[in-house]
Amino acid sequence: VLHGHENRDFWNRDDIYPALGFDHYYGGLIGDTARPGGNFKMTEWMGWGLTDSEFYPQAMKYIKELQEPFYSFVITLSNHHPYEMLDKYKFIDLAPEDEGTLVGNYLNSAAYTDYALSKLFDEFKRAGLYENTVFAFYGDHMGLPSADETNEVMGRLLGHTYDWDDRMNIPLIIHIPGAEEDITATIHNVGGQVDFLPTISYVLGLDQLDTIYLGHNLFTYDKEVVAEHAYLPYGSFFINGYGFEMSRDGVFKNGRAWDLETRKQVDASQFYDYYIRSMGISDTSIYILKNDILRKVYQDGMSREEVF
Repeated sequence: VLHGHENRDFWNRDDIYPALGFDHYYGGLIGDTARPGGNFKMTEWMGWGLTDSEFYPQAMKYIKELQEPFYSFVITLSNHHPYEMLDKYKFIDLAPEDEGTLVGNYLNSAAYTDYALSKLFDEFKRAGLYENTVFAFYGDHMGLPSADETNEVMGRLLGHTYDWDDRMNIPLIIHIPGAEEDITATIHNVGGQVDFLPTISYVLGLDQLDTIYLGHNLFTYDKEVVAEHAYLPYGSFFINGYGFEMSRDGVFKNGRAWDLETRKQVDASQFYDYYIRSMGISDTSIYILKNDILRKVYQDGMSREEVF
């Protein structure tokens, strides 16, 4: 894992990565006496830490020393709230009404992210690793939360009310330079972050996984439920074409369902079975975590029938 935040132990990373089985963690600043053991030079500061375009070349020094095959989890910082860019990285000429807004800052941040990724690709090419690497890019949470100014600007740019499906729409891009076939496709199946494991495993040629997981292969299914219980009330979900926001009072019939294409509200009663499945997914996730199921199965040797 490589992370350019000034605090090496940000979110307890020093503890969690070894516990998850990672062999190496590179983070923090070289010469930081308060937090020794840093790996990066703060050559250019922006937002939460080292700029992406400075972080990638420094990270590459460590990546190219790894024995192949390897898995690198590279965490960037520049495309993060509040999206304040150095003037030289403001690549977009914003409309006057968008200057200084969070949305305007975000657009410039996204443009900078594209620029910085070109630097990453250049580094992999110089190291001779580009053609043999599978790149997967994804966001870890929504970019623009609801607020009066943000809702107004986004509503104007999108042409509709800035809703949950817009906020929860995070990127997942998989790029395989050395693939035998030039495959370019956009998959419109609704998915969530738990779907990343089975999806990237499928890309790598693993038809089955001998582990406990909740996600689905985004290439091969189109009728599953994405349960939401972090930002939305328990029982909320997305399926292909529709979203459902559970009522804050916990009563299903008071929830809101809407068509993702027409933006119009629809009868929620037709989605009751999906609501039940959404709660089942969330309940299973909570059960696995609270009862330490992974340890019981993979370390203590208990059978899945015993723990479930």
